[in-house]
Amino acid sequence: MSLKDEIKELENNIAELKNFSKEKSIDFSSQISELEKQLEEKYRNFEENEMDAWVRIQISRNPQRPYTLDYINELTEDFVELHGDRLSKDDHAIVGGLANVEGYKLMIIGHQKGRDIDSNIYRNFGMASPEGYRKALRLMRMAERFKLPILTLIDTAGAYPGIEAEEKGQGEAIAKNLAEMFGLKVPIISVVIGEGGSGGALGIGVADSVLMLENSVYSVISPEGCASILFNDASKAPEAAKNLKMDAISLKNLGVIDGIVKEPLGGAHRDFEKTAQNLRMAVLEECKKIRNELGREAEIGEAFITSAGKLNFKYIIHAVGPLFFGNENIEYLSKTYINCIKIAEENNLKSISFPNISTGKNLFPKEIAAKEVKNKVLDYIQNNNLKIKVINFICFDEENYNLYLKEFSKI
Repeated sequence: MSLKDEIKELENNIAELKNFSKEKSIDFSSQISELEKQLEEKYRNFEENEMDAWVRIQISRNPQRPYTLDYINELTEDFVELHGDRLSKDDHAIVGGLANVEGYKLMIIGHQKGRDIDSNIYRNFGMASPEGYRKALRLMRMAERFKLPILTLIDTAGAYPGIEAEEKGQGEAIAKNLAEMFGLKVPIISVVIGEGGSGGALGIGVADSVLMLENSVYSVISPEGCASILFNDASKAPEAAKNLKMDAISLKNLGVIDGIVKEPLGGAHRDFEKTAQNLRMAVLEECKKIRNELGREAEIGEAFITSAGKLNFKYIIHAVGPLFFGNENIEYLSKTYINCIKIAEENNLKSISFPNISTGKNLFPKEIAAKEVKNKVLDYIQNNNLKIKVINFICFDEENYNLYLKEFSKI
């Protein structure tokens, strides 16, 4: 009996013993634990001696392997799925939406396969149509608009090759994604979690950082297709898999990908929680790297402008107000206001409205803050030829309103 067959037999024995234990309410935990130890050892021997590209392909296609929605449900908080390409329909082979991963707000997009015949038909076996790639692009543009990093999870045998897909512009949809992803102004992290098949994978795979799960694969063609073309014999797929160098280790050595996410012995499906934890750590590490490369944390007094989205004004200026530590840092408060005014000037704004910065959780005494605004900020306004016509100070409580009224009545 081959090692592979021994592993399969042990897995069946463990599954049967667990079911029998549950049905008969008999404790076989010690026997199950012993069999699981034997299984781990056999997996270790298999990985050391028999694991090759073809075996990894089989693992990547395992129907029990976690899919995109499994990872989304495990890794994220408050996931909100978004549907449709706004042109034709919603392609269920591509899923995506807004999510929070340990404080990082992301747009997550990925291929989704099914677990059985019905769900695979619904998901088109994870093979996206033009509508899917256009939906993905719509979500990427949204992420760029709101300055959100993008995480894509790749798991597809390839783009759907049907006549209808070709008629609707499959090649054009993928090509447009490639072109636009190169120009997006937000970070993109792509992770191959299973199969990374040709243009179907690349359609959401142009990224600042590309990772692969240890037993995933990434290639321009399947080994079966390659063997049929090169050898006129699909049974030579294992040989083709070796020559294609489509496994994570080979691609990392070639510099095609940036990193490999470790899987448990035997594949991600054998310990999903461990795999998800490894993926979470890898994604967070890439987020930190990209943030360090592209920018830094804002300093006290700094301000930045963004679109206001669907709010009833054009822009939001975000500012980092100071905490109150006594007279030594009062000047940072006026600096914050003045930096906001400078940004408004740079963007040719005609008006700007301020809340009472730092007088809430930052514990700045309201009386001191009102005097600082009147003395320093008003001085800056009066001594500079500003294009801004209206500056509003919005007081959300009566105490601040009376203090501002008192200070500005002295002008």
